[in-house]
Amino acid sequence: MANGQPAGIPAGYTSQEDRALRMLTYGCYVVSAADAEGALHAATVAWVSQVSFDPPLIMVAAQADGRLAEAIEASEQFAVNVMSDAQVDLAERYVHHASYSPPDPEDFESGIDMGVPVLKQAPSYVECQLVGKLTGGDHTVYVGRVGGGDVRDDEVKPLMLADTPWVYAGLMGRE
Repeated sequence: MANGQPAGIPAGYTSQEDRALRMLTYGCYVVSAADAEGALHAATVAWVSQVSFDPPLIMVAAQADGRLAEAIEASEQFAVNVMSDAQVDLAERYVHHASYSPPDPEDFESGIDMGVPVLKQAPSYVECQLVGKLTGGDHTVYVGRVGGGDVRDDEVKPLMLADTPWVYAGLMGRE
């Protein structure tokens, strides 16, 4: 702890609430969808989880005012692309795409089950049909029923947010 600041915690993030939130674990995924005109949108996200076995449901949280959220709502479909721990550079390409420039279409292909855009280099992905959403904060939580997926390499270690240089947890500037 330097100057009362725990190691690895940016200046300004010292409350117990913030520090506790940062101890939750997160994966690092690229969520993709096509909008009503078929334009591709993708963003690196950390807030993803399976929320039901039967039926299999996945939840993702996307920046509420971002283009990815607009695409998910327009198409009512999305894909969760799992990144490997060796794909930090690939995940980084999509860190700011929730509200900025569109992704490179050459990075994507149609998923084998539902045709949702999926990353060609993702070791695995799931395609989902939107079944619900929860609003109320700066992110919208989308719940999708798993309609397909593929595992291209089951030997990889999934990328965790803690394995990247990014901080996306806690109070993020509320203090």
